Amino acid sequence: MNDMRSAHVEEKSPAFKAETRQQLIDFMARERVESYRDGKWGKVFRVGGPLEWFNEPYEWQLERDLIEVDRDTVIRNFTARLDADLDAIPRIGIDVAGEERLPAALPGAGDEIEENPAEPG
Repeated sequence: MNDMRSAHVEEKSPAFKAETRQQLIDFMARERVESYRDGKWGKVFRVGGPLEWFNEPYEWQLERDLIEVDRDTVIRNFTARLDADLDAIPRIGIDVAGEERLPAALPGAGDEIEENPAEPG
């Protein structure tokens, strides 16, 4: 579900867990009220309830949004996403020019990076 207060409102993340998918569906149904306005926010879950600030998933999205996860699955999926993100980062000397292709006249080429430069004056 996505929390409408979040800076990443369009990103969905786990909001609640239950033993079964049906328990989640029943929980949302119990919290659901007639839609109302709260300032600029359109809401469909009861005021003060645990789902108040969440957007309701569309009926056709429930199959995709209500997922069964366990610790091993979460770790496996996280690792796969991390590996994909790391693989997408360009590698110096393979995806972009490395030191061997820098012009010799390039100022600073080969200079050591000073770890703690002295502060001016």
